[in-house]
Amino acid sequence: MISTTRAGSISHTHARTVAVIAIVAALVWSFWHAPFAWQNVQSHALIWLTIAALYLSAHLLRMMRLAVLSLDAQLDVAPLALMHGLTAFLGLLIPFKLGELLRLASFCAVVNARKAWVIWLCERAADVLLILLLLVGLSLSGQNLPPFLQRLLMILLFLVVFAVSTAIALNSLLRYWKRDLIVNSLSTSSLRTLEFSQRYFEFQALLRSVLEGRSWSLACLTVAIWAAELNAAVSVLGMLNQQDYLRNLGQSLFVGLQASDTLQLQSYVVIQQLTTVLLMVASALALWRVTRTKKDLP
Repeated sequence: MISTTRAGSISHTHARTVAVIAIVAALVWSFWHAPFAWQNVQSHALIWLTIAALYLSAHLLRMMRLAVLSLDAQLDVAPLALMHGLTAFLGLLIPFKLGELLRLASFCAVVNARKAWVIWLCERAADVLLILLLLVGLSLSGQNLPPFLQRLLMILLFLVVFAVSTAIALNSLLRYWKRDLIVNSLSTSSLRTLEFSQRYFEFQALLRSVLEGRSWSLACLTVAIWAAELNAAVSVLGMLNQQDYLRNLGQSLFVGLQASDTLQLQSYVVIQQLTTVLLMVASALALWRVTRTKKDLP
Protein backbone atom coordinates (compact mmCIF):
# COMPACT_ATOMS: atom_id res chain seq x y z
CA MET A 1 0.00 0.00 0.00
CA ILE A 2 1.25 3.51 -0.80
CA SER A 3 2.02 5.53 2.31
CA THR A 4 0.72 9.05 2.49
CA THR A 5 1.30 12.17 4.46
CA ARG A 6 -1.24 13.70 6.78
CA ALA A 7 -2.73 15.74 3.94
CA GLY A 8 -3.33 12.57 1.94
CA SER A 9 -0.72 13.39 -0.71
CA ILE A 10 2.21 11.17 -1.61
CA SER A 11 5.58 12.39 -0.35
CA HIS A 12 8.58 12.90 -2.62
CA THR A 13 10.38 9.91 -1.09
CA HIS A 14 7.45 7.58 -1.66
CA ALA A 15 6.97 8.88 -5.21
CA ARG A 16 10.63 8.12 -5.94
CA THR A 17 10.16 4.59 -4.57
CA VAL A 18 7.08 4.10 -6.75
CA ALA A 19 9.03 5.30 -9.81
CA VAL A 20 11.85 2.82 -9.14
CA ILE A 21 9.38 -0.06 -8.65
CA ALA A 22 7.58 0.88 -11.88
CA ILE A 23 10.83 0.92 -13.87
CA VAL A 24 11.92 -2.43 -12.43
CA ALA A 25 8.49 -3.94 -13.21
CA ALA A 26 8.74 -2.62 -16.77
CA LEU A 27 12.19 -4.16 -17.23
CA VAL A 28 11.01 -7.52 -15.88
CA TRP A 29 7.97 -7.48 -18.15
CA SER A 30 10.10 -6.54 -21.15
CA PHE A 31 12.49 -9.41 -20.46
CA TRP A 32 9.65 -11.97 -20.57
CA HIS A 33 7.27 -10.54 -23.16
CA ALA A 34 9.09 -8.14 -25.49
CA PRO A 35 10.46 -10.95 -27.77
CA PHE A 36 6.95 -12.43 -28.15
CA ALA A 37 5.47 -8.99 -28.89
CA TRP A 38 8.04 -8.20 -31.57
CA GLN A 39 7.85 -11.64 -33.17
CA ASN A 40 4.06 -11.66 -33.55
CA VAL A 41 3.21 -8.06 -34.41
CA GLN A 42 5.98 -7.12 -36.85
CA SER A 43 4.10 -8.63 -39.81
CA HIS A 44 1.25 -6.12 -39.28
CA ALA A 45 3.24 -3.44 -37.50
CA LEU A 46 1.13 -0.49 -38.68
CA ILE A 47 -2.14 -2.13 -37.61
CA TRP A 48 -0.77 -3.04 -34.18
CA LEU A 49 0.70 0.44 -33.75
CA THR A 50 -2.74 1.91 -34.49
CA ILE A 51 -4.35 -0.48 -32.00
CA ALA A 52 -1.79 0.47 -29.33
CA ALA A 53 -2.41 4.17 -30.02
CA LEU A 54 -6.18 3.70 -29.66
CA TYR A 55 -5.76 1.76 -26.44
CA LEU A 56 -3.35 4.35 -25.04
CA SER A 57 -5.71 7.18 -26.00
CA ALA A 58 -8.51 5.46 -24.04
CA HIS A 59 -6.32 5.51 -20.91
CA LEU A 60 -5.26 9.12 -21.49
CA LEU A 61 -8.92 10.09 -21.85
CA ARG A 62 -9.67 8.32 -18.56
CA MET A 63 -6.95 10.38 -16.92
CA MET A 64 -8.46 13.52 -18.45
CA ARG A 65 -11.87 12.51 -17.09
CA LEU A 66 -10.39 12.18 -13.61
CA ALA A 67 -8.85 15.63 -13.95
CA VAL A 68 -12.21 17.10 -14.99
CA LEU A 69 -13.97 15.51 -12.01
CA SER A 70 -11.39 16.92 -9.57
CA LEU A 71 -11.19 20.46 -10.95
CA ASP A 72 -12.73 21.96 -7.80
CA ALA A 73 -9.57 20.93 -5.90
CA GLN A 74 -6.74 21.95 -8.24
CA LEU A 75 -3.93 20.46 -6.17
CA ASP A 76 -5.50 17.00 -6.56
CA VAL A 77 -5.76 17.02 -10.35
CA ALA A 78 -2.30 15.74 -11.31
CA PRO A 79 -1.81 13.07 -8.59
CA LEU A 80 -5.33 11.70 -9.05
CA ALA A 81 -4.98 11.40 -12.82
CA LEU A 82 -1.51 9.85 -12.46
CA MET A 83 -2.90 7.21 -10.09
CA HIS A 84 -4.84 5.78 -13.02
CA GLY A 85 -1.66 5.47 -15.05
CA LEU A 86 0.12 3.79 -12.14
CA THR A 87 -2.58 1.16 -11.55
CA ALA A 88 -3.67 0.48 -15.15
CA PHE A 89 -1.11 -2.31 -15.66
CA LEU A 90 -1.95 -4.17 -12.44
CA GLY A 91 -5.65 -3.65 -13.12
CA LEU A 92 -5.18 -5.34 -16.48
CA LEU A 93 -3.56 -8.38 -14.87
CA ILE A 94 -6.35 -8.82 -12.30
CA PRO A 95 -9.35 -10.57 -13.95
CA PHE A 96 -13.04 -9.61 -13.83
CA LYS A 97 -12.25 -5.89 -13.37
CA LEU A 98 -11.34 -6.48 -9.71
CA GLY A 99 -8.41 -4.16 -10.32
CA GLU A 100 -10.92 -1.35 -9.78
CA LEU A 101 -10.52 -1.96 -6.04
CA LEU A 102 -6.79 -1.22 -6.36
CA ARG A 103 -7.61 1.85 -8.40
CA LEU A 104 -10.04 3.10 -5.76
CA ALA A 105 -7.46 2.53 -3.02
CA SER A 106 -4.92 4.56 -5.00
CA PHE A 107 -7.42 7.44 -5.29
CA CYS A 108 -7.85 7.38 -1.52
CA ALA A 109 -4.07 7.75 -1.21
CA VAL A 110 -4.06 11.20 -2.83
CA VAL A 111 -7.46 12.74 -2.01
CA ASN A 112 -9.99 12.61 0.78
CA ALA A 113 -11.49 9.11 0.96
CA ARG A 114 -15.07 10.34 0.64
CA LYS A 115 -14.24 12.42 -2.44
CA ALA A 116 -12.30 9.48 -3.90
CA TRP A 117 -15.42 7.32 -3.56
CA VAL A 118 -17.59 10.00 -5.23
CA ILE A 119 -15.22 10.45 -8.19
CA TRP A 120 -14.89 6.69 -8.62
CA LEU A 121 -18.68 6.23 -8.51
CA CYS A 122 -19.19 8.99 -11.08
CA GLU A 123 -16.74 7.25 -13.41
CA ARG A 124 -18.27 3.83 -12.96
CA ALA A 125 -21.84 5.15 -13.28
CA ALA A 126 -20.98 6.88 -16.56
CA ASP A 127 -19.37 3.69 -17.91
CA VAL A 128 -22.28 1.49 -16.80
CA LEU A 129 -24.89 3.76 -18.38
CA LEU A 130 -23.03 3.91 -21.69
CA ILE A 131 -22.46 0.13 -21.79
CA LEU A 132 -26.14 -0.39 -20.96
CA LEU A 133 -27.18 1.90 -23.81
CA LEU A 134 -24.88 0.03 -26.21
CA LEU A 135 -26.26 -3.38 -25.19
CA VAL A 136 -29.87 -2.20 -25.35
CA GLY A 137 -29.16 -0.71 -28.78
CA LEU A 138 -27.70 -4.00 -30.01
CA SER A 139 -30.72 -5.91 -28.68
CA LEU A 140 -33.22 -3.54 -30.29
CA SER A 141 -31.36 -3.66 -33.61
CA GLY A 142 -31.98 -7.42 -33.81
CA GLN A 143 -28.48 -8.59 -32.89
CA ASN A 144 -28.43 -12.00 -31.24
CA LEU A 145 -26.42 -11.29 -28.11
CA PRO A 146 -24.33 -14.21 -26.79
CA PRO A 147 -25.29 -15.56 -23.33
CA PHE A 148 -22.41 -13.69 -21.67
CA LEU A 149 -23.63 -10.30 -22.94
CA GLN A 150 -27.25 -11.19 -22.17
CA ARG A 151 -26.31 -11.86 -18.53
CA LEU A 152 -24.31 -8.64 -18.45
CA LEU A 153 -27.31 -6.71 -19.79
CA MET A 154 -29.58 -8.17 -17.11
CA ILE A 155 -27.05 -7.43 -14.34
CA LEU A 156 -26.54 -3.83 -15.46
CA LEU A 157 -30.30 -3.25 -15.76
CA PHE A 158 -30.78 -4.60 -12.24
CA LEU A 159 -27.96 -2.45 -10.85
CA VAL A 160 -29.27 0.73 -12.46
CA VAL A 161 -32.88 0.15 -11.38
CA PHE A 162 -31.80 -0.84 -7.87
CA ALA A 163 -29.47 2.15 -7.47
CA VAL A 164 -32.01 4.70 -8.74
CA SER A 165 -34.92 3.30 -6.71
CA THR A 166 -32.80 3.03 -3.55
CA ALA A 167 -31.56 6.62 -3.94
CA ILE A 168 -35.11 7.94 -4.41
CA ALA A 169 -36.41 5.96 -1.43
CA LEU A 170 -33.55 7.00 0.86
CA ASN A 171 -33.83 10.63 -0.17
CA SER A 172 -37.53 10.78 0.74
CA LEU A 173 -37.32 8.61 3.86
CA LEU A 174 -34.26 10.25 5.40
CA ARG A 175 -35.59 13.77 4.89
CA TYR A 176 -38.70 12.83 6.87
CA TRP A 177 -36.72 10.96 9.53
CA LYS A 178 -34.22 13.79 9.90
CA ARG A 179 -36.90 16.33 10.76
CA ASP A 180 -38.49 13.92 13.22
CA LEU A 181 -35.23 12.75 14.84
CA ILE A 182 -33.93 16.28 15.43
CA VAL A 183 -36.89 16.81 17.75
CA ASN A 184 -37.32 13.30 19.18
CA SER A 185 -33.82 11.71 19.09
CA LEU A 186 -33.68 10.28 22.60
CA SER A 187 -32.17 6.82 22.05
CA THR A 188 -28.79 5.69 20.79
CA SER A 189 -30.29 4.07 17.70
CA SER A 190 -32.13 7.25 16.73
CA LEU A 191 -28.93 9.27 17.11
CA ARG A 192 -27.12 6.79 14.87
CA THR A 193 -29.89 7.08 12.30
CA LEU A 194 -29.60 10.86 12.47
CA GLU A 195 -25.83 10.63 11.96
CA PHE A 196 -26.31 8.28 8.99
CA SER A 197 -28.82 10.67 7.38
CA GLN A 198 -26.41 13.57 7.87
CA ARG A 199 -23.55 11.65 6.24
CA TYR A 200 -25.84 10.61 3.39
CA PHE A 201 -26.83 14.20 2.60
CA GLU A 202 -23.19 15.32 2.85
CA PHE A 203 -22.28 12.61 0.35
CA GLN A 204 -25.12 13.76 -1.90
CA ALA A 205 -23.92 17.37 -1.70
CA LEU A 206 -20.37 16.29 -2.55
CA LEU A 207 -21.70 14.32 -5.54
CA ARG A 208 -23.53 17.40 -6.81
CA SER A 209 -20.41 19.55 -6.38
CA VAL A 210 -18.29 17.08 -8.37
CA LEU A 211 -20.82 16.94 -11.24
CA GLU A 212 -21.79 20.62 -11.21
CA GLY A 213 -21.04 22.11 -14.61
CA ARG A 214 -19.19 18.96 -15.68
CA SER A 215 -21.94 16.50 -16.59
CA TRP A 216 -21.62 17.05 -20.33
CA SER A 217 -17.83 16.84 -20.16
CA LEU A 218 -18.16 13.56 -18.26
CA ALA A 219 -20.61 12.20 -20.85
CA CYS A 220 -18.50 13.26 -23.86
CA LEU A 221 -15.27 11.90 -22.40
CA THR A 222 -16.98 8.60 -21.56
CA VAL A 223 -18.21 8.26 -25.15
CA ALA A 224 -14.71 9.05 -26.45
CA ILE A 225 -13.12 6.49 -24.07
CA TRP A 226 -15.36 3.66 -25.18
CA ALA A 227 -15.12 4.67 -28.83
CA ALA A 228 -11.33 4.27 -28.59
CA GLU A 229 -11.54 0.96 -26.71
CA LEU A 230 -14.17 -0.44 -29.07
CA ASN A 231 -12.15 0.56 -32.12
CA ALA A 232 -9.04 -1.11 -30.69
CA ALA A 233 -10.92 -4.34 -29.89
CA VAL A 234 -12.80 -4.36 -33.21
CA SER A 235 -9.53 -3.86 -35.11
CA VAL A 236 -8.09 -6.99 -33.49
CA LEU A 237 -11.19 -9.13 -33.77
CA GLY A 238 -11.69 -8.03 -37.37
CA MET A 239 -8.52 -9.94 -38.25
CA LEU A 240 -9.95 -13.17 -36.82
CA ASN A 241 -13.20 -13.49 -38.82
CA GLN A 242 -14.68 -15.62 -36.05
CA GLN A 243 -18.29 -16.60 -35.50
CA ASP A 244 -18.13 -15.68 -31.81
CA TYR A 245 -17.32 -12.07 -32.66
CA LEU A 246 -19.60 -10.40 -30.09
CA ARG A 247 -18.62 -12.85 -27.35
CA ASN A 248 -14.91 -12.16 -27.84
CA LEU A 249 -15.58 -8.43 -28.08
CA GLY A 250 -17.51 -8.42 -24.81
CA GLN A 251 -14.91 -10.56 -23.08
CA SER A 252 -12.06 -8.32 -24.21
CA LEU A 253 -13.81 -5.18 -22.95
CA PHE A 254 -15.53 -6.28 -19.75
CA VAL A 255 -13.60 -9.31 -18.44
CA GLY A 256 -10.20 -9.31 -20.10
CA LEU A 257 -8.51 -11.78 -22.40
CA GLN A 258 -6.19 -13.35 -19.85
CA ALA A 259 -5.44 -16.42 -21.97
CA SER A 260 -6.33 -17.50 -25.48
CA ASP A 261 -5.33 -20.08 -28.06
CA THR A 262 -5.60 -17.49 -30.82
CA LEU A 263 -2.32 -15.80 -31.70
CA GLN A 264 -3.95 -12.46 -32.52
CA LEU A 265 -5.76 -12.36 -29.17
CA GLN A 266 -2.54 -13.27 -27.36
CA SER A 267 -0.81 -10.46 -29.22
CA TYR A 268 -3.61 -8.06 -28.23
CA VAL A 269 -3.12 -8.97 -24.56
CA VAL A 270 0.61 -8.28 -24.92
CA ILE A 271 -0.06 -4.94 -26.68
CA GLN A 272 -2.42 -3.94 -23.84
CA GLN A 273 0.22 -4.85 -21.27
CA LEU A 274 2.97 -3.04 -23.18
CA THR A 275 0.85 0.11 -23.41
CA THR A 276 -0.03 0.10 -19.72
CA VAL A 277 3.58 -0.67 -18.71
CA LEU A 278 4.78 2.41 -20.61
CA LEU A 279 1.94 4.44 -19.10
CA MET A 280 2.87 3.20 -15.62
CA VAL A 281 6.51 4.26 -15.99
CA ALA A 282 5.57 7.66 -17.44
CA SER A 283 3.02 8.25 -14.65
CA ALA A 284 5.51 7.24 -11.95
CA LEU A 285 8.15 9.61 -13.29
CA ALA A 286 5.57 12.40 -13.63
CA LEU A 287 4.38 11.82 -10.05
CA TRP A 288 7.99 11.97 -8.87
CA ARG A 289 8.45 15.29 -10.63
CA VAL A 290 5.18 16.71 -9.28
CA THR A 291 6.07 15.83 -5.70
CA ARG A 292 9.60 17.19 -6.14
CA THR A 293 8.17 20.49 -7.44
CA LYS A 294 5.84 20.72 -4.43
CA LYS A 295 8.75 19.93 -2.13
CA ASP A 296 10.83 22.77 -3.61
CA LEU A 297 8.00 25.29 -3.21
CA PRO A 298 8.36 27.61 -0.20
